[in-house]
Amino acid sequence: INGVTIGTMKLVEELPKHEFLIVAPDGGQFSWKPKNCKTVLISPSIALPTYKDYRICFYTKDSAWKKIEEFKPDLVFCQTPFFIGKLGLKLAKKRKIPTIGYYNTLLPDFLVYLPLPVIKNTQFAKDSAWKFGSDFYNSCDTVLANSKVMSSELRKHGLLKKPVLLPWGIEELFFKAGKKAKKEAKHFKLVFMGRVSFEKNIEVLVKSFAL
Repeated sequence: INGVTIGTMKLVEELPKHEFLIVAPDGGQFSWKPKNCKTVLISPSIALPTYKDYRICFYTKDSAWKKIEEFKPDLVFCQTPFFIGKLGLKLAKKRKIPTIGYYNTLLPDFLVYLPLPVIKNTQFAKDSAWKFGSDFYNSCDTVLANSKVMSSELRKHGLLKKPVLLPWGIEELFFKAGKKAKKEAKHFKLVFMGRVSFEKNIEVLVKSFAL
């Protein structure tokens, strides 16, 4: 469960009249089954040793590719520049249909997950990550970014197209419920909402809140 997953679910649920096919690495079961969406798990995958929830795959089963082609999409929406994203570009080129690339994560920041203790902290690694991302997203017809900061950074580091801003939304009802809630204590209360993982630096939030 992460921002990309939740955003994908929202996209499908908010467009019930469209048909979706989600292509993902094999390695898990789906309990979420909306009527307008199918799933194809393309290959066995392995988890990054330093980030167990992130799965990597390297090839596409013939049966999976057949299901993808049989879907006959009008549009390809890529949320990763890695193997599955490149598979999406291949499909779009073959069918001569447009591709949207969503830049969810600044790739140099993603280096913290890689099991490369020395190399990942070098400037060479960061420059390579920027180039890898720019090369992929420059191949897409449209690029989406989730913030102005993200858009600005992408333009600085080789993205030729100006990204379209499309932040994944947060349920409005959550904030309405907060307005109605009664204060049960004299002290200010704070809640962190997000994935509990090391790169979120929750301890910094706790220390700063204490100060």
